[in-house]
Amino acid sequence: MESLFSTKFDFMPESESRAIVYTKQIAYPSADKLTNYKYVLSKVNNNWLIDEYLTECYLCEGTGKFYGKSCTQCKGFGYEPMYWF
Repeated sequence: MESLFSTKFDFMPESESRAIVYTKQIAYPSADKLTNYKYVLSKVNNNWLIDEYLTECYLCEGTGKFYGKSCTQCKGFGYEPMYWF
């Protein structure tokens, strides 16, 4: 198992003002696998800001498919928005 503080990421620029960052990290201390996260970034005044913070869908595990059909939880996208309460 990887360290709790270990994170792997891929920076995928879509344009000069928009990018996607995919990360793999441990979601919580007792997790036995890495969880995929997706950050949608926008460049504003030469700074990157997070527009969306998404987590891999727990039902289809990021595939967008569940039992051969479009996943009803993430609507086939593979990721879901993260919300803080």
